[in-house]
Amino acid sequence: MTRLNYLLGFAILLAGAQYCSAGTACNGNEDTEASNVRQNFPNSVICAFDAQVNSEYEAYYSYQHLAAYFSQPSEALHGFAKFFSKSAAEEDGHAKQMIDFMIKRGGFVTLKPFKLPTGDTGVPKIPTTFNSALEAILYAIKLEHSVNKRIHILHQLAGNSSDPATQDFLDEFLKHQIESLAELASLKSRMARGGALIEHLIDAELLK
Repeated sequence: MTRLNYLLGFAILLAGAQYCSAGTACNGNEDTEASNVRQNFPNSVICAFDAQVNSEYEAYYSYQHLAAYFSQPSEALHGFAKFFSKSAAEEDGHAKQMIDFMIKRGGFVTLKPFKLPTGDTGVPKIPTTFNSALEAILYAIKLEHSVNKRIHILHQLAGNSSDPATQDFLDEFLKHQIESLAELASLKSRMARGGALIEHLIDAELLK
């Protein structure tokens, strides 16, 4: 990751936190009961967390798009469709875990409308079509790099805010990112060695 990309990701992640700089909740509606359980969980971290939740849902939507794309009769790569559907479910699960964590800590969540990533939030813009499953895997790698970078930045922000609970919580997500990127890199290497035959063999493998 270059320093420029890191700074850009940091600025994007903290865009939601700017509204909190005066101590105002992201959704402007922090209730009294929630404030009773809040400790070492500043608005800057909560709003950055909120932005991360929405990014997880963007990743979820991207993977759902890929799953639907490869399920089409014109593509009929159902193994890849299954793989991307599983990835979508994981992103959905991550978002729900984060929401649950924030609420337990006395935070708050402001969900945005679903949309396919256009690149303006730091999540890479998703193509509408792919010439091969390899192209989709390459996009998925970019997507996971984006998610991984943002979690790292959020982890650092929590550390700078004396919030070890958030850092501990995010450690499991960082471990998952390592596993996801390793799996995608392995698929990329195998698929890059051959053409349509390799693609169909891997598709059959993923369908099991």
